[in-house]
Amino acid sequence: MRFLCGLFVAFAIFSVFSASAQSGRIRGSVQQEDGSPVANSRVQVLRATAPPFNVEVKTGDDGSFDVQGLPAGTYRVCPDPPSGQHVSPCLWYDPSAIVAVADGQTIDGATIVMHLGTIITVVIKDPGGLLQKKHVATDPMQMLFVAVKGPKKIPYPLAAGVQQGSRTVYQMTVPFDTALKLIVLPIGLAATNDSGNAIPDKGQVLDFAQPRNQKAKLGGQQPLSFEFTINDKHN
Repeated sequence: MRFLCGLFVAFAIFSVFSASAQSGRIRGSVQQEDGSPVANSRVQVLRATAPPFNVEVKTGDDGSFDVQGLPAGTYRVCPDPPSGQHVSPCLWYDPSAIVAVADGQTIDGATIVMHLGTIITVVIKDPGGLLQKKHVATDPMQMLFVAVKGPKKIPYPLAAGVQQGSRTVYQMTVPFDTALKLIVLPIGLAATNDSGNAIPDKGQVLDFAQPRNQKAKLGGQQPLSFEFTINDKHN
């Protein structure tokens, strides 16, 4: 009987501890630069420390969100960009998207601002069709890696390109006023840049940045564009 009582007390204490350990809460809102709400947007809340813990909610019509049942930890609050002209706050490590939660703590007023960015375009010309699936399937060491590296030194591959005849067009929205690097690495292929210069086997890194101006604020700035050509296989 004493054993059962002791077991019940231990279970009750464990239950209370477990409840308090997962009672953190983040309440806030997602808005655009002009203060307008980002409604009905998916918000992923990801614990940045071990062990992993992820939860997903949606913003209301007023852009607000409420995430409950969080264990203590530091979280990245990652809303989906409302358009292709906005940058992802988590991808580019916006400090406002990092929130620390203690056991049982409620964080109120976490405001995530979705900033406008600039769209970069990378055009890959492939007149010989060397990047087509039928060629890559027979030679898996024949590919092209295209990525953008930001201040955190992490390369982010550009999304799957859109095929336009013998050209493949890649795009990515990146932040304004930020030093970035475009990485182009042809593997098993010979390629040149838009100046006709050969890309080295170790790849080419181009430094670039796009300053914000009034035209960009209105969403009308001309996007940056880069062009490369696949010429042949490497022997």
